[in-house]
Formats: sequence, structure tokens, C-alpha cells
Amino acid sequence: MHVVVLINRIDPNNALQRLQSNPLSEGLVSLGVRATTVNLQDGTAATDLPSHLVFHYNDRAAIDGALALRRLSRFKIICLCSDVYSLEPYRNLSEVVDVFLAPSLFHQKLIQSAIKKPVFVIPEAVDPISLPSNGEYANVLSRNNVCWFGYPESFNKSLCYIINDAFDISEFNKDRFSIITSKNDILMEDVLHLEFNFNTFYEISGNYSYSILSHFPFDLKINTYIKSPNKMITSIVRGIIPLVSATPNYEEIARKYGLESLCFGSASDLSNMLSKLDYDRDQKKFGFDDIRSDLKLNHSPMSIARKFLEFVD
Repeated sequence: MHVVVLINRIDPNNALQRLQSNPLSEGLVSLGVRATTVNLQDGTAATDLPSHLVFHYNDRAAIDGALALRRLSRFKIICLCSDVYSLEPYRNLSEVVDVFLAPSLFHQKLIQSAIKKPVFVIPEAVDPISLPSNGEYANVLSRNNVCWFGYPESFNKSLCYIINDAFDISEFNKDRFSIITSKNDILMEDVLHLEFNFNTFYEISGNYSYSILSHFPFDLKINTYIKSPNKMITSIVRGIIPLVSATPNYEEIARKYGLESLCFGSASDLSNMLSKLDYDRDQKKFGFDDIRSDLKLNHSPMSIARKFLEFVD
């Protein structure tokens, strides 16, 4: 077997590469499978044609490259799915893709309803931003400070209304809340904004005990509602306790680990949580050390690679 992952441009700040294709390649190599990442922009080339070719659903250059290679040889084409802004891209890809891999059961059901090709679930890996680069875990500060992290559009689509109302109801001190996001974006007034960077996130996030994460679809789009739980997993693995919206993928993780009381369905729910923050209590109460270990095992590169081989070989 020779698996080729086709990427237009390798970028450590690209979340899909960090969560899907990079750990897949790493895990396959760890299992003794020949796996090559081809970077189209720097001219990297595979030494021979693959048995399986993988690309991200939204990487147009990689898709075109796969089609060009398909003319030379017959091999399996695998698409890594993510956002579902529309089903048309997946329907179009189904003309050439043999297998689709979705990050959650909710993505799988939605995409499978529109195409005939098989769609399987492979959860996203632990984001390396939650892991220490030197291998030495550093505890977060237990000062009950709170953060949100992500792309600006995610905040505006799913958190902007509820967080302001929750702060108003609870009279939460905004000095204890920070936003980690793209440089120069201001998402809330009178709140500290820090630049998100792959290389600095681990250190910066160590100043926060809790995160507030939401997939409420204030944009009324299903894609917002079913987004993967990667931020929740990132928080837990980093040592941060997540307060999450009562939406499908967050609730699934919460049910698995007995964290249902950390899910909020309204601004009132969230305000109640904010008024009772106690990091040391909650770390022990929910057994986050064990949860962290389980997530790191089940969302490891080798775990991802084993599922890949099960579905595509």
C-alpha cells in the first residue's frame, strides 16, 4: 500500500491539516504503511503512483491534481470531509471519489443522505496546539480566568449573542475573559484580545482555567450546528475545562465522559456556570486527568490511521 496525501500548500496554521491529513500520515507511517505527503506548491512529487490518494474536500488544486493522476492509473480516491455549507460540492466530488471520511456521525448522516458513495466516520485527531512542543506538560493557572479561541467568523456565528447576555446576567468581570483569535480582529469591546498562533497557543492558553465554546447556529446554518468537537477536545487535553453549548457534537462528548452539567442551553445557564467557577473542584469532580488520557489515546494519529485502514483497504 502507498498512500499519498495531496496538499496544495502545507500550512501549520491550517486547522484541517493539523486535525486530519497530518495525523493520518503520521499514524500510517507509525503502523508501517508507506505514506507520502505531496506539497503541490513546492513541487514535491511522489516517487510512484499511489494505491490510495487522499485530499481535503476544499482543496481545489489537490482535487485537480488527483484527477490528473487518475488518468495515469487506477487507484482509490479518498476525500476528507469537513464543513457542509452546501451538499453540492460533495455530490460533484462523488463522481470521482471512492470513499468519503467525515469527522462526526452528524456530518456522515448529512453527506450520506445526498450521495451514493460510502461515507465513514473518522474523528479528528487531537490538535497539536494543545500539546507541549518539548513534551513537558505545563498545568494551566487555576485562577478561574476564561477564554474563547477560534476564527472571528465562528464567534460571530455562534457566540456573540449569548456571551454578552450571560455576562450581563451574571455581572461577570470582563477582565477575567480573553479572546484568542486572528490578529487585528476585535470581537467584543472592553475585552483583552490575543493573537492566535500555532506556535504560541500552548503557552498563552495556560493562563486560562475555563473556555466558553458554542455551536449555536445564530447564522441559522446547519454547518454551524454540527461542527466537530475539536475545540472541546483541545481544551480538555490542554487542561482547560470547557463550558460548551448543548449542540450535537459537544453533547456527544459530554455524555461519553459525564460532563453534561458543563453544557449550557441559554444565557441564563451560562451565567449560572460563570458565577460558580472553581477550577480545582471541577478538575477532581469530573476526573479530567482520566478524560484527557482517553482522548489522547482515542484521537491519536495511530487511532486515526487504524480506522482509515479499516474503511479504505
